[in-house]
Amino acid sequence: MRYAGTNLLYPPFKRKLLEALEECRDSCIPLMIFETFRSRERQQKLYNKGRTTTGPRVTGARPGRSQHQYGIAADLVLWIDGKWTWKETHLYRDAGPIFERHGLTWLGRNTSDLVHYQLPLHVDIDSLDALYDAIGFEGVWQWLDKNMG
Repeated sequence: MRYAGTNLLYPPFKRKLLEALEECRDSCIPLMIFETFRSRERQQKLYNKGRTTTGPRVTGARPGRSQHQYGIAADLVLWIDGKWTWKETHLYRDAGPIFERHGLTWLGRNTSDLVHYQLPLHVDIDSLDALYDAIGFEGVWQWLDKNMG
C-alpha cells in the first residue's frame, strides 16, 4: 500500500478530501486513500516506469511537476470484497462529481486518470516548484494560505 497518510496534506485540501470521501461512503462508493504525498524520489520512480524501467507508464509528471509533491493531491482506490480494484470505472465516474462539489478538481473529468483529485489552483506548476525550491514545503503551504483566499 502506498498510503502516505494525511499528515502531509495541505489542511484545506485534506478537509475537502475527507468530507468528499465520507459522502462517497454514504453513497455506497467504497473509496479509500491510496497515495497522497510523494517525494521527488518517488515521483521519479513512477515517472521511470515504462520509460527506463519495466511496467506500464503510470504518470506523465516528472519530479516537481506533480501536485502530490506539495500535499495538494491524492489518488484513491475502490475497496471491494477486501481488495483494491481499479476496474469498477463506473464507481469512479459516480464519485468524481462528489469531489467536485466539495471544491476539488477531478482529473477523470477530462482525462483517463479517474483516481486523481487535487486542489484547484490559480498558479501554474512551474510557480509551485519555484516556491518549493525557494521556501520549502511548509513555505508553499504558507503561500497557499495567503493567496488561495
